[in-house]
Amino acid sequence: MGYSAGAGYDLVTGLGSLDIDAFVKAWAANQVSFTASATALSPASVIAGNSATSTVTITAQNTYSGTATYSFSCSGVPTGMTCSFSPASVTGSGPTQFTVTTAPNMVAGTTSVTVVATSQGVSQSTTLNLTITQTNQSFTLTPAVGTYTVAQGSSTTATINLAAQNGFNTPLAYRCSVPTAATGATCIGPSLATAATSAAFQIRTVAPSSALNRPVDRGSRIFYAVLLPGLLGIMFTAGSRKRSLRAVRMLGLIVVLGVSTLWLGSCGGSNNSSTATGGTPKGTYSITVNATTGGAAPITGSTTFQLTVQ
Repeated sequence: MGYSAGAGYDLVTGLGSLDIDAFVKAWAANQVSFTASATALSPASVIAGNSATSTVTITAQNTYSGTATYSFSCSGVPTGMTCSFSPASVTGSGPTQFTVTTAPNMVAGTTSVTVVATSQGVSQSTTLNLTITQTNQSFTLTPAVGTYTVAQGSSTTATINLAAQNGFNTPLAYRCSVPTAATGATCIGPSLATAATSAAFQIRTVAPSSALNRPVDRGSRIFYAVLLPGLLGIMFTAGSRKRSLRAVRMLGLIVVLGVSTLWLGSCGGSNNSSTATGGTPKGTYSITVNATTGGAAPITGSTTFQLTVQ
């Protein structure tokens, strides 16, 4: 009687004793465990408004043999700084490129940002430092030509040049303003923000136009409408000697007056005369160009040039 012991489960020893060493190794081989490392930001110091990059690498730990996907983020980012990753996630060891961008108006000094890698609820991080050497970026705008001259109805292109100061290189949105006195004139600049060192503006003016007024007005038409039936009446009645004939002619006069009344109504139409326009008035006007980086703390600038319409 009795039971025999053997490999695996049996009625003598059950499962037997746990091999802790084998168990831990087998468990670790199926659990995500890793470290995240990053190269120093390059360049290590920048002028405010510029960027620096780093390479982030993942290293598996504890004999982990699986292939995990890692996503990236950054924490502790100071105001005026943004970060991005390319690609935003990797499978295996990576790497990914980390980019930190500073705002043009950030205060000079050393700041830090933490890179965080996450997979299956496990996170690892590394911290990088960046020095901002200069701030107070700005720019100036200058017209390529002080005065542009065009004829009424013609157009011209004005060029505005940009000079960066303290490393400024942020795209600008432009707006061009024409005084109301320059009737019909328009100024059109770049439709999108641009970091180019110059911007072109198309300025258009309006040519004068004219139209002839109708030579015969309403009052004249009424005069002729009344005069004609009167003359007809005189012709009917002049030289009449017989009373019966006079009566017939009077009846004819009444008929003619009735018809002329209808004709008079048709003469009372609207006056089709139109008013001539002088186009964009001749003279010299000041055109203003404004530019801004936008955002919560925009950097702005403006300039003016003259437009002479001949």
